[in-house]
Amino acid sequence: MATFDFTHRRVMIADACPDTIAQARTTYALKGLTNFTSFETGEQALNAIDVFDPDVVIFGMDLPDTDGIELLSRIRSHMEGKFSKLPTVILFDSSTQNRLKEASKLGVDGALRKPLESGKLLRMTQVAIEKSIQLGVERVDTFKLVDDKSSRTVLSEEPTPKKPPEVREAAKPLEKKEKNLSLDGAVKMVNEAGAELKAVKPKPKPPAPPVIEKTAKVPPQKPVEEPKPVEVKEAPKKQAPKKEAVKEEEPVNLEDALDDHILWVNTGHKEGKRAALKSIDMRGRELTTVDLTGVQVIGGLFTGMDLSGITLRKSNLSGSNFTGANLVKANLAVCRLKMVKLKKANLSMSDMRGADLSKADLTGANLSNSNLSAAHLEGTILKGANLSTAKGLILTQIKRAIYDKTTKLPKYLLQQKKSS
Repeated sequence: MATFDFTHRRVMIADACPDTIAQARTTYALKGLTNFTSFETGEQALNAIDVFDPDVVIFGMDLPDTDGIELLSRIRSHMEGKFSKLPTVILFDSSTQNRLKEASKLGVDGALRKPLESGKLLRMTQVAIEKSIQLGVERVDTFKLVDDKSSRTVLSEEPTPKKPPEVREAAKPLEKKEKNLSLDGAVKMVNEAGAELKAVKPKPKPPAPPVIEKTAKVPPQKPVEEPKPVEVKEAPKKQAPKKEAVKEEEPVNLEDALDDHILWVNTGHKEGKRAALKSIDMRGRELTTVDLTGVQVIGGLFTGMDLSGITLRKSNLSGSNFTGANLVKANLAVCRLKMVKLKKANLSMSDMRGADLSKADLTGANLSNSNLSAAHLEGTILKGANLSTAKGLILTQIKRAIYDKTTKLPKYLLQQKKSS
């Protein structure tokens, strides 16, 4: 991926912390970005947004005159929705983390944890701007993008006139200057050439060397020696293989791993890194505001978490514990959920098409209006589970699962069982 050019971008930040603003200013300045403005209150930022016309607005969750959620809502509706698609990034800390879900519903493009880290700030800024450019191109359809004198991308409805192709004149063939010779001069040149040819005599070939016949020499025969007794040597003792020292796994920084994964998803796997976590406690994290497609969390702990609307499509969550978790409208399509504990979990309206739920424990789980089309239910425990309005189920799937009288099955499956 080509290096992102920050030099012509315009960034606005609103935050009550002077250290945060100073950190951001220094970070962008080192990348050549000088069009940077900052404010301490949300009202000041909102009043200047039309004049400054930023490429991205970054603001804190807690401002002296308002909060980040209110400011985001006002930006989206400002000047009859002129800035409804403006890229926005919200700053949060441990005390305001639980409010990120509200910001996500209002369409915030990214979130960064305080204190700021320069690398993450630059990457989030780049992702937010590039995403808005892609959406902007799709939105204008027939409009064309042109560059004005300030090198900022603007929209124009007028077609850009094409320059006529330059017509290059064909190169003229070089004219050969013929030398006029007289008849006497031509005859003289022929005679001189003939005389030179006669003067050159061919060199005689050297005589071939005489062929000398060589008589093959018979090598003298060696006397036959009596065989010597073979000495039996003891086989060397095999040394026991050295035991390699078991390398201890380095501790994983969960925040960094999730940030890298989000970047990996948003850039189409070109930047960042897919999160691969094992036996980690995910409780207390805000996960519903980000796209966690393809994440790998083996044996993770999610008990009792509010994960409504979370996107975990194509993820590997084998052996994880979701007991009592709220997974309403969760996207779990094509997930690996082997041996996952989902006891008394609320999976209402969740998408589990093609998910591998083999040997998973869904005792007492609520699966009403969930989609289980093509889900693998080999050895899945469904005792006490509510499947009365589940979609996509067939009798073959249920026969592979473990269920009893307490399992609430769809009526059409109960009729099929009776007829079979």
